[in-house]
Amino acid sequence: MVCIYCGKATKVTNSRSQIKSNTIWRRRRCQTCGSIFTTHEAIDLSGVMVVSNFKANKVLAFSRDKLFLSIYKSCGHRQDAISCAAALVDTVIQHLLTKDTKNPAVVSKSDIINITKTILNRFDKVAAIAYGAYHQLPPA
Repeated sequence: MVCIYCGKATKVTNSRSQIKSNTIWRRRRCQTCGSIFTTHEAIDLSGVMVVSNFKANKVLAFSRDKLFLSIYKSCGHRQDAISCAAALVDTVIQHLLTKDTKNPAVVSKSDIINITKTILNRFDKVAAIAYGAYHQLPPA
């Protein structure tokens, strides 16, 4: 990474994983001007592909926004639906990223649905029922 002040190379002096937000906090020091600054780095999910139907080979790009909207609609009965949906999306993504698979860049739609249902069921049973009503597992 380059320095935000002079554009020269930087070195990481401290790094910590932020488990709740799926980010990495890094303290960087410029090797030229000596400036110190902090970055918060998140995983780029644009390369993750969702396989919605294995037989038809239907593949779509993963969309955090689409997941957020589906969880938000399921939590619509709550006054804090937006903040809950944002936190729940981060939890679902964390579970998807730590799921033991052969290829982490490809995730199945059924995995997303199952993980989301499980997390919603632990958080709010009404939201889990609402989510399950609109998100049926695709046929095998």
